[in-house]
Amino acid sequence: KLSGVFHIPNGDLTAVNTTLNQFAANNSDLDFRNTNIFVVPSFYYYFAIVLEPSNPTGYNVLLSSRLIPESIVRNEPDKVAEVFIQAKGQTAMGSNLLGHLVAGGQVSNISNSNNSVNPGWRTALLHMVYSQGWLDTTSEADQKYLAQQVSNRAEILNRLSISSQGSCYANEADPYEMDWQIKFFGTQAIYDRLKSIKQNVDPDGLFVCQGCVGSDDWTSDLNCPKTSNSRKFNLSIFLLVMEILAILI
Repeated sequence: KLSGVFHIPNGDLTAVNTTLNQFAANNSDLDFRNTNIFVVPSFYYYFAIVLEPSNPTGYNVLLSSRLIPESIVRNEPDKVAEVFIQAKGQTAMGSNLLGHLVAGGQVSNISNSNNSVNPGWRTALLHMVYSQGWLDTTSEADQKYLAQQVSNRAEILNRLSISSQGSCYANEADPYEMDWQIKFFGTQAIYDRLKSIKQNVDPDGLFVCQGCVGSDDWTSDLNCPKTSNSRKFNLSIFLLVMEILAILI
């Protein structure tokens, strides 16, 4: 089963119908069902009708992802299909492999590389995301197993990467990625430059999150800095004191 949603801001409804009808005619071996095309007057109505009903808060999910280069999709379609089938898999808790068309636009403009955009976006046609959820009653052992499966699916998708490391969208990525500095930001050189900028604007390391620039200077639980930098040490002590006071109050 394959489902898709196409968003066409300020689009031409006639052109949309023509394009989809032609696609269906060119792929007569596929069974197209429940095709629904509708127009909304504003983004607010679009959000209320399409996004809000499927936008709950507080559910359990882990993601892993890879940016798939356009050249591989066009030149090796059979390999792409094989990898997607393997990456999809199936778990008792329910898993999904989601695809997003991301080609073109300003992100494909490589004339200005003086920014923090992951170079993987420049040549990507697809942003593929593996999604795995679980119930609140799921045991810790099963949660760890599912988390490992999420990481494994990203490694399967790596077969469609030009580089051995692959690249991904950090906001929809496995938080336990190995070598995340390269996968999230493109190259070690780019990451090192971003880290030097962060050290200049945030010398105390106040702003930190998992898989973010500079988090490799902290322990895996982000509670303590790895270095003996006195400023960071004093900051950690200050935060600890504040937590104790908050508990006492």
